[in-house]
Amino acid sequence: FEQPYVDFGPDLEPGQPTYYRVRAIGPNGETGEWSAPTWVTPLDRLEIRLVEPADDATNVSLTPTFRWTYTDIAPQGVYTEYTFDIYVAGITGVPGGVSDYFAWFYEGLVNQSEAEYNFDGTGEPLLPGKTYEWNVVEGMAVAYYRLNSAAVSLAGTGLSDNNGYAGAVNGAFLFTTALEN
Repeated sequence: FEQPYVDFGPDLEPGQPTYYRVRAIGPNGETGEWSAPTWVTPLDRLEIRLVEPADDATNVSLTPTFRWTYTDIAPQGVYTEYTFDIYVAGITGVPGGVSDYFAWFYEGLVNQSEAEYNFDGTGEPLLPGKTYEWNVVEGMAVAYYRLNSAAVSLAGTGLSDNNGYAGAVNGAFLFTTALEN
């Protein structure tokens, strides 16, 4: 039986341990013994803040390094892994910064707070003198307590037309590349 139990209960409080136990119920309603209690401490809100290139930065390299910070919400003594998804998109010039295309999208930056543009070779070359938008569109913290026991906190919901590419609490940043590299 591999189905996880996910608790979204309103009584959960970040930093306060929550205890669980289970017992089997047979086909005729007979009950087994209660399991030993296990616990998880719910995580606080994961917040991501973009740092550089700063919003409205100009003369940016054609291979910029993107940097962000995030709240360290790891419970003391518990291994916690942070994963981030980042994108860079060209801007059409329409007021409001509508995305024209995705120049680069990378999922799964683990325990990192910076990434050089196109380090994996999957992106399009940035063009001189063009305006782009960048954001960390999803972040996830997972605190691993025991086998099959973890607490999760999400920041953003990934790429979706319905969420405006949310992720960083200070929003997506615009930057303009240098005319010459």
